[in-house]
Amino acid sequence: MVVNEIDFFRRVERDIIFAFQPIVSMHSGRCYAVEALMRNWDALGFRSIGALLDFAHQHRILAETDLTLRKIALRQFHRLPHHSGLRLFFNLDNRLLASPSYNPQHTLTLLKEFQLPPSALVLEVSERNQVERGAGARSILQTYQDSTLQIAIDDFGTGYAGLSLLYDMSPDYLKIDRYFIADIDKDPKKKIFVSHVVSLAKTLGIKVIAEGVETAKEFYICREIGCDLAQGYLIQHPERDMAALKVTYELVADLVNQDRRAVRLDWQMLQRDLDPAPVLRMGMPMVDVLEAFRCHAKRSYFPLLNNNYEPLGIVHENELKGYIFSPYGRALLVRKTIDDCLKEFRRRCAVTEITTPIETVLEQYTANQNREGIIVTQEGRYVGVLSADAMLRVMQDRNLQQARDQSPLTRLPGNTAIEQFIAKGLQPNAEFMSLVYFDLDNFKAFNDNYGFRRGIAYCSSAPT
Repeated sequence: MVVNEIDFFRRVERDIIFAFQPIVSMHSGRCYAVEALMRNWDALGFRSIGALLDFAHQHRILAETDLTLRKIALRQFHRLPHHSGLRLFFNLDNRLLASPSYNPQHTLTLLKEFQLPPSALVLEVSERNQVERGAGARSILQTYQDSTLQIAIDDFGTGYAGLSLLYDMSPDYLKIDRYFIADIDKDPKKKIFVSHVVSLAKTLGIKVIAEGVETAKEFYICREIGCDLAQGYLIQHPERDMAALKVTYELVADLVNQDRRAVRLDWQMLQRDLDPAPVLRMGMPMVDVLEAFRCHAKRSYFPLLNNNYEPLGIVHENELKGYIFSPYGRALLVRKTIDDCLKEFRRRCAVTEITTPIETVLEQYTANQNREGIIVTQEGRYVGVLSADAMLRVMQDRNLQQARDQSPLTRLPGNTAIEQFIAKGLQPNAEFMSLVYFDLDNFKAFNDNYGFRRGIAYCSSAPT
């Protein structure tokens, strides 16, 4: 066992390494991120990761230990040949949020040391330990989010805080615990639970990660109910060999190609209304931001993107007016970049993947305080903006389409909807094994003679 602090940090630097496990897009198999998972803690005499962190906490060196571990993980991540454009998910011990010695600026300095943008790091806050919810914790998390570093809630659904943590933190990612993913294809209650969690997350503009996906059937159900990303043994075990980590996982791409249910007719209808609005980018001089508003006088806002073409929010003209109309405000602005003014000018905005059901998109829009519209992404990268008018037009089109297909008498689904349902059920990955379809020949004569009401009553009471 380690006997003093100097020896402890020396041996941590020497012995601790990290295995990386990929987090991939459920729509293409592209590697979106990797999670750093600590290894070799037993070489220091500890029985688990938790025991190592408990030791550091008891000796009041948890903040220093966390920073050392983070530096090791970032060093390894930087050596990954295709690390550019990826994110590193790193577990944050919740006790740090209550530690007076914990300074979020140290992490930002580390990122600069490895020439990584803040958006390259995602800190995972676990529900498995009590989470500090005071002003200090909120300040730490806000500092990270203001710098574009992102936050994830890990192990969601199995820990202390539940929905209150989701409400307080406004995370960028939600990781559904393996407990709810295991055998989700066989357990209707799990599917209902995860469906509602995903719907809530989508409404709040949060990306959802299915943890511990181990079978193709689990993958299909998670994808069907709207999870964005997947992590688990089906894709790859935690890997120490950096060369074994891939840019794209063909297994996932093959599963997607086999799953014909993925087609979203809603979004085919929506393409004509998608506005590929011009954008602002991180690092952009504020003089160029002002020029963008001058050249596009009819636009009240622009999407703000990071260097990976991923949305960070919007910059609205209202936020700039206080500077523009003050005597020296404009002169002050033109000396800065958008990075310098990020905290003042960025607004959170709902973001949705292009595969999200229209109903969920509308829920996102109505739940968001910003009513300018919704940013649309594909594989997490910006493709355009949906205005409120565009969403209303799409809903009107869908309602008309459904009305045309309904029986005018019964309001029940017509032939097109029935055929689509049957086609879905005949796919290899369908959730039911058999289907019975009754079609009564020459029933029109009965309806003509006795009336539609008698016909409906007869069909409803007929023995099966």
